[in-house]
Amino acid sequence: MVFTQYSFILSVLVSLVFAMAVHLLRKQGFFIRRFGISAVLVLYFACALRMVNVFETPVTIPIELGEKASELLRTIGLSDIDSVWMIRKVFIMIWILGSVAALLLFLFRYLAVTRKISRYGTCTDEKLARIFSQVRSEAARHPEVVLYTCPDIRVPMGLGILHKRILLPNLDYTDEQAYYILKHEYAHFCRHDLAVKLWLRVFCCIFWWNPAVYILKRDVDGLIEMKADALTTSGFSKQERLSYAQCMAWILAQSTGSPFPAVSTPLLNESAKGAHGDIIERVKLVLWPAKKPGKLCQGMVFTLALLLFLASYAVVIQPSYEPPIEDICTGKYVQEIDLSEVYIFREKSGKYFMVFPDGYRYPLDESAMKLFREIEDIPIQEE
Repeated sequence: MVFTQYSFILSVLVSLVFAMAVHLLRKQGFFIRRFGISAVLVLYFACALRMVNVFETPVTIPIELGEKASELLRTIGLSDIDSVWMIRKVFIMIWILGSVAALLLFLFRYLAVTRKISRYGTCTDEKLARIFSQVRSEAARHPEVVLYTCPDIRVPMGLGILHKRILLPNLDYTDEQAYYILKHEYAHFCRHDLAVKLWLRVFCCIFWWNPAVYILKRDVDGLIEMKADALTTSGFSKQERLSYAQCMAWILAQSTGSPFPAVSTPLLNESAKGAHGDIIERVKLVLWPAKKPGKLCQGMVFTLALLLFLASYAVVIQPSYEPPIEDICTGKYVQEIDLSEVYIFREKSGKYFMVFPDGYRYPLDESAMKLFREIEDIPIQEE
C-alpha cells in the first residue's frame, strides 16, 4: 500500500462522485422501494470507506495525463518532491487544526444543550407518562429513557448516548399524537441511532475538507428517520398509517426552524425547506410501505458496492514524467540510447551484438536480445 498525492486527490474525487451518485439514487423512489433503505446505507458506507483509504494498491495501474495537464501539475509543484512535502505538511497542519476546531465546537454545542436541558424537570404529565409506559411495553427492547418537556424546542427529539432522554415541546397533544411521537422517538433508542449519529458527526469533523461528507451527513440523517418510521409503523393498518402521516404534518406546522443539537433525532430535518422535502418522502414510504427486499436484491447491492469500491483502486491518474538528460548521462561512459537508431547483429556463431550508430558493438546474450526486441522491436541483421 502506497500513499501519494495523486492517490489522495483520486480518493477525494471518487468519494465525491460516489456520494453524488448514491444521493441521486436515494432521491429516486423506485430504488429504496426495490432495494430498501439499508441498501442506500451500505452504499454510503462504501463511500465513507473510500474516503478513509487513500492508498494505492500493488495492482493499481498508473495512467499518465496529457502534456498540458502534466505541465499544470508541475507548475503548482505536485511533481516536485520538495514542493510535495511542503504541501503535505501544510495540508496536514490545516487538517489537524480544522478537525480539532470542529470537534471542540461540536462538543461545546452538545454540552451547552445538555446543560440547558438539565434545568428542566422530567415530565409530570400523567397522560404522557401513561402513553410512554405503553410504548415501552410494546417495544422489543427496553432501553432506559427519561421523558422531558422543554419550552425551548418546537420539535420532539431524542438526545443522549449514556443518559437517554426524549424531549417534547410544551404542546397540547392528543393521545394519538403523543403515542406516535413517543413511539417514533423510542424507536431511535431501540435501534441505537444516537450512537450512529455520534460516529457520523465525529467522522464529518475529521473529514471536514471533503465535500462528500456533507452529502453523506444530510442523507444518512434522513435515512435514519425513515428506518425509525418503518419500525414505528410496522404492523400498522392503513388508517393508522394515515393518522401517523397526519401527525408528522402537524409537527411540521409547529416547527419554527429552531436549531437542534448535533447528536439528536429531531422528528423533522434541520431546516424548514429540508424538513418539507423529507416529510413528503417519508410520508410516501409510510402510506405506501416498500416490501422487504429479498436476499437476491440485497446480494446485488452488496456486490455492486464491493465491485465499485475495488474498481476505484484499479487506476490512478498522474502526470507524465520525462527524466532530465543529466539524470541519465551521469558519467563519461554513460549515454542515452535511442533504440530507433540501433540494430542487433547476429554472427554465424550465434552470438548477438547491439550495434550503435558510431559502429560500437555491445555483446548481448539471448535473453537480453529478446528483451530489447519486446521493448522496441529492434531489427536483426545476420552475418
